[in-house]
Amino acid sequence: MKQILVGRGDGWDDNNFERHLFLARKVAGQRAREKGIEDFYITSFSSQTVVYKGLFNAPQLGQYYQDLQSPLFETSLAVFHQRYSTNTFPTWRLAHPYRTLAHNGEINTLLGNKNWTRAREQEITSPIWGDNIEHLRQIIQPESSDSAALDNALEILRLSGRNILHSVLMLAPEAWEKMDDLDPEMRAFYRYHACLNEPWDGPAAVVFTDGRYVGATLDRNGLRPARYKLYKDGLIVFGSEAGMVELDDADIQNKGRLGPGKIMAIDTLEGRLMGNDEVKRSVASQQPYGQWCDENMVYLRDHAKPIQPVEKTHQSVGFNLAADRLWLGFRRIEADLQTNDHHGGPRPLAQWETIRPWRS
Repeated sequence: MKQILVGRGDGWDDNNFERHLFLARKVAGQRAREKGIEDFYITSFSSQTVVYKGLFNAPQLGQYYQDLQSPLFETSLAVFHQRYSTNTFPTWRLAHPYRTLAHNGEINTLLGNKNWTRAREQEITSPIWGDNIEHLRQIIQPESSDSAALDNALEILRLSGRNILHSVLMLAPEAWEKMDDLDPEMRAFYRYHACLNEPWDGPAAVVFTDGRYVGATLDRNGLRPARYKLYKDGLIVFGSEAGMVELDDADIQNKGRLGPGKIMAIDTLEGRLMGNDEVKRSVASQQPYGQWCDENMVYLRDHAKPIQPVEKTHQSVGFNLAADRLWLGFRRIEADLQTNDHHGGPRPLAQWETIRPWRS
């Protein structure tokens, strides 16, 4: 492992410096892959956060990195993650591939998310990146895990002019379409961003940070534990397991858990805890998303009208069912469609076999 120090260019503000570091890391990684250097991996290359990772048992992390043992080392936030390599062979590149987030659970829409991201790469433009956009065409690193892919997506959104709260809500929106009581500004935010990217669905509880904000969200399925405790001295602990940090519960001021699609964050610059509603209001009010959608979105339903009335529903046409059997239930589908099973013998497809009544 090597460590280098990099100076800031003249006239670069914090965001500009961070983008140049990101570009340097991307280009170095691409060139290493082209030359077949498999063990090359830049763990941490940021002016705002430091990443410590390794192929360790959990207690060994602090023993290996001696600066973590120093009483002079202070931080206002920390994201910690440990896991066992259950579905990948343990390698340096794949071990905890996080720079902006960590999560439990898994991303079950990963293949679609990767494919859609790759499909849009050739069309992306940005005044922030200028000609350097060519270095970003491979947004998701090759052969990456779900954790690395989501981290790649969040990182580039954050560095392209959005803060991390905005970026997280783009990638992991709540199930907003059928929420009648959803705030109109928040609905407009989701409606607008649904045109830009698809949700990265879990089940997963995600923690994230950019060095200023640290927060957590639960994806819209809500099938992973996500608990927090706020202590009287201002410390807040969030995690997937109760009791993971040994602190006196007598000092707890508040505790709870995130629900599906909910988010919370801490602004360490202002020393403020932001709840779900505050986070979403702060993001949704940044732009007139509702106006943009109303003025620019075109709906197919407004232009593609049926030429003549359709007598049967799509379901009855597809299955050759009368409407009463479609809605009241049916006992059997008689089908002539045949196919070969894996042994080569004739066998009907599963969906054409006997279907038992689902309603009496």
